[in-house]
This record gives sequence, structure tokens and C-alpha cells, in this order.
Amino acid sequence: MNCPELTPLQQAVGYIDSPGVLLFLGAILVVAGAGAVLSRLIDFSWMSANAWGFFGCALSAGLSTYGLWAPELFTQIVPVGVVTFIGALILAPSLAALLSGGDGPPSVYFIILTVAYAVMASVLQDRAIGFLAVLALLSALGFTGVGGGLSYMIGFRSEDHLPGATVVGIVLSGGYTLANFYNAFPTWLSVFEDGAFWVGTFVAGLGMLITSAKWYSKEEEARRMPYLLRQALTVAVLIGAMYAGVMINNGTLLYIAAAFALLFIIEKLYELAPENVLSYGLLTVALGAGLIYGGNWLSSNMDTVQTYITSLRT
Repeated sequence: MNCPELTPLQQAVGYIDSPGVLLFLGAILVVAGAGAVLSRLIDFSWMSANAWGFFGCALSAGLSTYGLWAPELFTQIVPVGVVTFIGALILAPSLAALLSGGDGPPSVYFIILTVAYAVMASVLQDRAIGFLAVLALLSALGFTGVGGGLSYMIGFRSEDHLPGATVVGIVLSGGYTLANFYNAFPTWLSVFEDGAFWVGTFVAGLGMLITSAKWYSKEEEARRMPYLLRQALTVAVLIGAMYAGVMINNGTLLYIAAAFALLFIIEKLYELAPENVLSYGLLTVALGAGLIYGGNWLSSNMDTVQTYITSLRT
């Protein structure tokens, strides 16, 4: 019996619904819960930050090598991926504790994490740790996410960091797209694929969206790329990413690029509107109504859209 080819959306849903995500979330919860319990049961106040750092790094190394030397009986009971990922997670705060006494820039911390995660991912062939390696690399270049209260702030540490992180995001997602298209994927590089597509595309899209805004660096416009050139470059990158996602049947790349393309269009509408509350309010209502209509139309015509996307590949 012939099975129909899965659409990019079906592939994405299948990945999100896979046991790997449950293992991923479970590992994070185990680390957080165990840390909370131990902090109540044992008095660790006598340990210095450096001692905590050394202990954590040693524990991380032990857990990360679990799959290489643990007896098969153990690995059948406790999956290798869970243990090694917990080990990778422990490395981040442990390294931070070791470096807490220094006054070096944050990039030093993230560069060390990038190298450590890259080595661990390559040796263990672990895609989850490869994801962390890409995230650490882009964090070293200035990408950041800060949580506080009921909100998150995701962006770049400063304007100086924005161009470099954006370019690397484009190179990562673009490089892996080309490798997929030409089927030239070295095995040792495949562990970084998820991070390159997810984080690389997100950082690239966010960076392009910020730099294309008319409010970006208005006081330093003379030192920046001309406005129209920034629009042309952003449009080229977004269209190229969507086209590449269609051609290689990569739902991740296609839908992230499409989402940023929609945000780009919405931002341009706000730029064109008169700068007052009434016009912004009316535009917001119109956009909301349009998105509701578009969502309903898409849900009713998904097969037509998928047929069109498939026809582009042929």
C-alpha cells in the first residue's frame, strides 16, 4: 500500500508530538525538581561558588558520558538521551558559577559553552545538545532572552551585536538548507540541524525585522544602511527562506519565514499610518479582523494551499 507524502505541517506536528519532546521537558523538570529538593534537605551554604562550579562540571561530565560506558541494562531502564541532556543542562549553571568571580564579557561564557556543547553533541551524536550548541553560539554573538514575572524579552544585547548575530543566523539556516537541497550532509554535522533551522531562522528573521524598521537607529541613520536597501534585503531574505522551505519540504523553515514575512507586512502598515492613537487603533482592529478571516480561510482551504506548495516543488 502506498502512503501519501506527509505535508510539512504534518511533519512538524509529528515532531512536536513525538516522545523526544516529552524526554526533553522531563529532563528539565528532573533537574529543576532535584535541585529544589536537595536545597531543602542539605545545607550547602559552606560551599563556595567555585566549589559548586567544579562539582557541577564533574557531574555534567559524568552524566554526559553515560551512554558511552553505562551497561546496556542501565541504558534500557534510563534512556541515554535523558541522562546526557541533563548533564548538558547542568554544565551551564556550573560554568557560570566557575566564572562568577571574573569580570569578563558574557560572550566568554557562551563561547566556552558553545565549544563544550559542540564537542558533546558530536561525540554523543545528540541532536538536543546540538540545539544547545547553536543557541549558545548565537548567544555569544549577542542574542538574548530574559524572563521576568509574567513576561519574556527576546532580542539582542545591544545594537552592536545585532548585525553579527543576524548574519550568522542567516548563514546557519542558509547553509543547512543548501546542504539539504544537495544532499551533502556530513553525519557529524547533522546533530546541529534542528538548532540551525529553528534558532538560526528565528534569530535571522528577528534581526531582519528590527533592522528594516524605520525606527531603527534614526539618530544614527547616516551611519546605517539606507532605508530602501534595508527593505530590499529583508524582502529578499524572507522570500528566499520561504522558497527554500518549499523546495526542500522543510516545514520549520517555511513557517518561521512566513510568520516573519507577515510581521514585516504588518510593521510596514504601521509605518505608513499617521502617528496617532486613532489611526493605530483603527489599523489594529482592521489587522485583527483580517487575521481572523485569514485563519478561517486557511483552516478551510489547507488542502488547496498544500497542493499549491507541492506544485511549486515540481
